[in-house]
Amino acid sequence: MENKLKLVVVGDSFAGKTSLLFAYTRKQFVDSYATTVFDNWAVSINIDHKDYTVNLFDTAGQEHCRTIWVPEIRKYADSTPIFLVGTKDDLTESSMENDRVSYGEAKRVAAELGCVKFLPCSALTHKGLKRVFDEAFLAAIGVKLEEDPKVTQCCTIL
Repeated sequence: MENKLKLVVVGDSFAGKTSLLFAYTRKQFVDSYATTVFDNWAVSINIDHKDYTVNLFDTAGQEHCRTIWVPEIRKYADSTPIFLVGTKDDLTESSMENDRVSYGEAKRVAAELGCVKFLPCSALTHKGLKRVFDEAFLAAIGVKLEEDPKVTQCCTIL
């Protein structure tokens, strides 16, 4: 029997969803923008000597992620783990102060939304990228994730 997992990436337009998926699946950064209608990739992973096929779904930018997507997921798939991912972590130093979100604020929003956790990453530098997917896959198969140590960094959430 084949083990299958599904990971759907949702969020605002220009948040870095497609870049996140390209960086993970193709190990490259996409620096041009083309509007995503719907796209998907499949990757094979092995967790604890079990093979899984993971279908990764990229969605069009949704401006109402907090008010539409999270309630819909909770209504129809209440046990589905949700992560808040702070993309473009490489921009924290160069972005304007009012565009930055502190790690603490991001964790607060993640808790408010009922997310498993908040994870910052960068598709450009790949910093934190593997961790985002590894933790999502582990959560999807029911592995209890450890709490993060206190971190004081900032990230840009779009």
